Amino acid sequence: EVAALVNILGAPLLSGLSGIYGEKLIFGMFGAQSTPWTEIETKRLRFLQKLVHELKGSYNDLGIRQWFRRLRPQLNNKKPAEFLYNTNWNPDDPKIQKLLELAKSTDGGAT
Repeated sequence: EVAALVNILGAPLLSGLSGIYGEKLIFGMFGAQSTPWTEIETKRLRFLQKLVHELKGSYNDLGIRQWFRRLRPQLNNKKPAEFLYNTNWNPDDPKIQKLLELAKSTDGGAT
């Protein structure tokens, strides 16, 4: 699961979005059990998987990475990454759920 996210997002972006860094992310890519995820890390990774899954219907891997870095009028002209990158976010937060709704509403890159 983590390896698939790394393949699409790249390790630096995934680290910044999820808050999982260094060896912990690398070991997770290879399914190592010696570095268990915390509950919040697990929730964040699952949320990012859902988000990427929704975007895959409209974007290729490069487009998905760019989606996080583009200003969105639906987010008051903020970038989706601003809500996640290097922040202590919780997937249950309504502001974060708005990102998933935005991803679900993508229409071939029109949003």
